[in-house]
Amino acid sequence: ICQECGMHRQSFYYHFRDKYELVNWIFNEEFLSFMKKNPHYNTRWSFFNEICQYFYDNRDFYRKVLMVEEQNSFSEYFSNFLQNIFYQYLKIVLEENEDLDFYIHFYTDAIISAVKRWISSENCYQPEKFISLIRSCLTVSSITLHPAPSPLRVLFHLMESSCITQLRETHPAVPPIHDSIKRVQFFQKKDPVLFSYLS
Repeated sequence: ICQECGMHRQSFYYHFRDKYELVNWIFNEEFLSFMKKNPHYNTRWSFFNEICQYFYDNRDFYRKVLMVEEQNSFSEYFSNFLQNIFYQYLKIVLEENEDLDFYIHFYTDAIISAVKRWISSENCYQPEKFISLIRSCLTVSSITLHPAPSPLRVLFHLMESSCITQLRETHPAVPPIHDSIKRVQFFQKKDPVLFSYLS
């Protein structure tokens, strides 16, 4: 890297601990900095659309760095990044559920595995098709595992809306997650749009 840039190794290590930190910095500068400057990406699926488009546009680079799973690698960094995002979603849906960490790691591992397989494919799908398949998988699993209205479907609705952080303010009387019957009745009365989505 230093040879290609025409710089001394000491100059590199002045800025970065190793090549993995450099990769993480690239992701921060090229993607996260852009997203922070564009607050109109306020829905969870639009954010996912952008990150998939970014990986696709830079797939020659990311198909290589995502294959590395050593300590401090981008795979580890991206995993932590997704875990933080899922935590923000799931802590509202699952509230004080003692298995919250399991759900967070489950969805994080699933998304990372899917992204790696997609990016590493020689003829990978366009981002639009990949995202559509991800959404389809989530919907099918929700319907199959939870034929009745479920917290999981509430999560998908929240991901498609901009109100995830205002849920308690909008519905302060929402019943606890374990009381599914009261919660369904509550949403049916207070939020017919959400209830029709869950039905």
